[in-house]
Amino acid sequence: MQRTIDGVRSEGWTPTDVRLAAARLSEIVAGRAAQPDEEGDALAIELVRWLRYAAEVDADEIVDCLASKPPPSRQAPRWDDLHAQFAQYDSSAELTVALSRRYDDPARVLMEFLDDVAPLRGAWQEVTEEHHRALELLLAFGTDETITYALSRLDLMNWETDDELAEVVRRHHAAIRRLAIAAWPSMSWEQRVDVASLFEQYGLYDEALLALLLKPEIASLTHEDRAEYVHALGVYRDARIVPRLQAILDWALEELAARRTDEGRDLVHLVISQLRERELAPTSMQQERATALGVLQE
Repeated sequence: MQRTIDGVRSEGWTPTDVRLAAARLSEIVAGRAAQPDEEGDALAIELVRWLRYAAEVDADEIVDCLASKPPPSRQAPRWDDLHAQFAQYDSSAELTVALSRRYDDPARVLMEFLDDVAPLRGAWQEVTEEHHRALELLLAFGTDETITYALSRLDLMNWETDDELAEVVRRHHAAIRRLAIAAWPSMSWEQRVDVASLFEQYGLYDEALLALLLKPEIASLTHEDRAEYVHALGVYRDARIVPRLQAILDWALEELAARRTDEGRDLVHLVISQLRERELAPTSMQQERATALGVLQE
């Protein structure tokens, strides 16, 4: 419970006082202070008084302090409070409790947060620890909506081994399987690569997913989708994938012989590399054709 103004004036500020006063001040400035709070308003005004005095006495020190703790989303101030919650709680369990107390629908808040500030797919260098944690919390909430959302943004996932995340996947494995299969038709091949990676990393082997991976005809895909499709086959280590990779290599060699395009050459390289990842090699005939086409060295 926050103290009175007299307590602050006689004993100084506590971290809790400062957080409460700053939150109230933010509500006042943003025009969101719908409920009257005389004590909160008084503390907010007192905080401004102290800041104003400190700024007059030593503005440089305040600048240094602020520079050391800038808001992570400088262009999205609406998320300052959520950023602060991430910074305050290292434990996912404690963070979940804190968010549930602060927001009526914490899952919705996290999805809106990621929609607003998370980088576009492919900008992996801009993915932060907060993006990782938000996605993991959505998986942990375990509803159809949050799992489906998480499956669509697995590019934000921390793929390093994590016991806590492994437990979340184990707890919700049936829902993850079911919802991944349901969402598959609406996913891009980049998203499907991520789903196949998730299934592989956490041992969620599934006959329905295997059937979906073996279904496409390589010739019907765009150049970009062909590469992503081969990546999806490559990350899923079921041995029954190998004949499909061999068949795609035969097709890619035929296509390269007929068209001699850079895209065709890249596809041949990619399929061969995926076979080698499994410690396999092209057949002798495939190697001869690849060498004749200048893809492999003698």
